[in-house]
Amino acid sequence: MADGKPVDGAAVTLYLENANLQDVWARGGPNKAVSDAAYPLATTDGHGIGRFENLLPGRYRVLAATAGPSGSELAAAAIDIPVQVGQTTNFRLKIFPQANSASFTVIQEDNRPHVGMGADQFGPVDQIQASSSASLDSSGLGQISLPHVGLWRLDFMFRNSPITFFPIHPPYFQASGKVDENLPTEYASILRGAGFEADTVSDEKLDHLHDTML
Repeated sequence: MADGKPVDGAAVTLYLENANLQDVWARGGPNKAVSDAAYPLATTDGHGIGRFENLLPGRYRVLAATAGPSGSELAAAAIDIPVQVGQTTNFRLKIFPQANSASFTVIQEDNRPHVGMGADQFGPVDQIQASSSASLDSSGLGQISLPHVGLWRLDFMFRNSPITFFPIHPPYFQASGKVDENLPTEYASILRGAGFEADTVSDEKLDHLHDTML
């Protein structure tokens, strides 16, 4: 629905929560047949209805989007939609104009805001999909561009020396949390940093590991 009317031709996709089916079923590379089963996609008809059949039981996240006036996007997402075997679940979603960025604030372990550049990794709440960088102002506030609406997990990493590659090796600080591009700046998610130290292995531990392997 948009402005109280059914939307014809909107793209709707489902994600089974707490399960990354693509990794489990198709390890080693993308596969269209598996992708169609793991992340089904439908297009709404003239009544605004998109239908999905033969779904696995569980709770789903739904995302709907379509082109709006002047090239804008109308979209929305919802979570925790239950699907049971032998039953049909009906769910109504209202879509509306969306921004493409989310705000967040990073607080260090000593409760001071982090200022400057950092690296981030982000994705839907059940998986990390992409990486980028962000610059935080004097209050620790930064923004990140997201591919679509919904609830996203964000890991923001920083240290005294520049971060120039992934994966990042300790020591560094990481602040993690969930962000939503629908929230205005004044309600930016607050992420608190925690330190990751480099692991050290003593000669005694190496000797023990060697004896165990033998």
